[in-house]
Amino acid sequence: MIRSVVLTAVGAFALAGCASIDYEPVVSPVTSTPSAPAQPPQRPTSTIDPAVYRNAPRAPLLSQLFACSPNNSNIGPISADRASLVYTPYIITAAGSLLRDPTEGACLSSGFGWRNRGEGGSNHTGIDLANPSGGFIFAAADGVVEYVGWDGGYGLVVQLDHGRGVHTLYGHLSDVNPALSEGSVVRAGAAIARMGMTGNATGVHLHYEVSINGLKVDPLNYGAPNVVQVTQSHDQPLDSTQAPQQAAAPAASEKPSAAPIETPDPGATAAPAAPPQPPASEPLRVTPGDDGWTPDKPN
Repeated sequence: MIRSVVLTAVGAFALAGCASIDYEPVVSPVTSTPSAPAQPPQRPTSTIDPAVYRNAPRAPLLSQLFACSPNNSNIGPISADRASLVYTPYIITAAGSLLRDPTEGACLSSGFGWRNRGEGGSNHTGIDLANPSGGFIFAAADGVVEYVGWDGGYGLVVQLDHGRGVHTLYGHLSDVNPALSEGSVVRAGAAIARMGMTGNATGVHLHYEVSINGLKVDPLNYGAPNVVQVTQSHDQPLDSTQAPQQAAAPAASEKPSAAPIETPDPGATAAPAAPPQPPASEPLRVTPGDDGWTPDKPN
């Protein structure tokens, strides 16, 4: 009996002692794998047959640019048949002439500048050239590829450096010439890509940007020769059937100018005639409003 009581007391003491011991916690080692640095978007693996681009045509010189619809944004003054009244084939820059329309054929679906569409509108930093059938995109001038790959809402893009601070960007492309890589030299008029609707685009079109010394300029109006400017808006197209006004005849009392008339030297060589311009094509028909614009997204 006494032995039983003693064993019970010893057991109780031992349990009390165990309960009062403070054990030093064992710190488990924390192992963490450092996250890999963010990688820039990579150009997708191309499955395009290089022969598609080797056999591609050269860029045509388009004498006219038609608006897809008279209601598109910032397209400027247009004629009764929707031809742009300020378009010229070339943009004159310090790096030389750039194609103002580097497509096989397209219509102007959106111009450069602020667009009051959606909540708060958006600033469009290029022009949109649309063609539901797509087609090749050409280098606007000689240059070096400075980037080819994905660029956010612009989708698949190609950027060219033409020297002297002149750069061009071609966005929403469906595919790119597989021979192109950063540092590649391209010649003016060479096929570099095909029109698409990658990124934030609602229709097949090219987003075309021109940058001069870091400033994005209007590809439709920048570097144009002196052209007759009109004050009408594109909502009131020019009536091509209206006869032009004739200059008033001088009064009989006015004396003719005394300036001598210069006659050309018969021995001088005449300057060669300018090559004929290609005929204008019929304007493309694109559903009004389908200008590849997405609210609050760069495009």
